[in-house]
Amino acid sequence: MSGTKAALKGINDAIRQQKFDDAVSKAQELLEKDSKNYQAHIFLAFALDKKDRLDQAQETYRSATWLRPQEAQAWQGLIKLFEKQNNRKLTDYQQAVVNLAQIYRDADDMYKAQDVVDKFVDFARVKGDDIQYAEALSIQLPESPLYPVLEGRFPHPARTYETIALILEKYEKHRINTLIGERRTKLGAKLSEVTLDAKREVYSQSKLEHIYRQLIN
Repeated sequence: MSGTKAALKGINDAIRQQKFDDAVSKAQELLEKDSKNYQAHIFLAFALDKKDRLDQAQETYRSATWLRPQEAQAWQGLIKLFEKQNNRKLTDYQQAVVNLAQIYRDADDMYKAQDVVDKFVDFARVKGDDIQYAEALSIQLPESPLYPVLEGRFPHPARTYETIALILEKYEKHRINTLIGERRTKLGAKLSEVTLDAKREVYSQSKLEHIYRQLIN
């Protein structure tokens, strides 16, 4: 058995025995000698995750994706890592899903490609806020890189645009009312001016016009 294979076996054995500190040390030692060893990165990231060193685990999985962007394992590891953090990493989660779904597409496994997207959207619905959920739904729209891959498996775009529009309308109404409530208590504030300023601020950042335009088209 070569030195590298023996080292990888030792790391794997440590992980199986839940000796994660030992696995981290052995993986780091191997990477000092072979910095481009993909499996060592995977083992190290997994062990770091188990030690709740999540930022380091993410960085290590990222390094693995740079080494082999068309391999699924590191992207799968990132997704599991992001799911542990509720809604904190939804943007990163979405990008990982895009990459992993394309890998499954290239392997002609359309079921897995759709499944990873469906799980992400449902995760965002349950764990994210309204805006995060609306952003997650965009993965199913024509502007998404996955739309040509899964067009026949996604809901019709009009349905998704309608859902996003309803979410954004509700959010913007609430946001405007919140701003008005905060600002009308200031000395000398006029309700009409406060209302106008609040609407101007919210509408200047709104994506609703784009959504409405897509619905019309």
